[in-house]
Amino acid sequence: MKVLAVALTIFSCLVLGAHFLRAGHVVVTAACVALPLLLLARRRWAVRALQVALVIGAGIWVWTTVALLHAYLQEGRALVHLILTPAILGTVALIALLAARLLERLLPAPPGPDAPSEMRLAA
Repeated sequence: MKVLAVALTIFSCLVLGAHFLRAGHVVVTAACVALPLLLLARRRWAVRALQVALVIGAGIWVWTTVALLHAYLQEGRALVHLILTPAILGTVALIALLAARLLERLLPAPPGPDAPSEMRLAA
């Protein structure tokens, strides 16, 4: 499952980067492509940051789907566009959410009660 979590995370970040590159946002694209490198930190904050980014990415896909459907309806596009767009982009959004959920398995265990006080985080 850890391999699947990492693979889906990398896929989601790359596809989101491609989305931004198509819009001409090179800096945001670079950030999206670099996001999976946070996994190398092996820290709770890094996994949480990735999870937040993936959930935001899923929201961007939903936003894009709604915007495209609105534009397609106004243009009078064929029914196939109205069916395929939410199917494809909805699947990409679900993959991003699944990746965020599966990343829970990569979280290191919190320090126990017998750990040094510097390692325990304040609640």
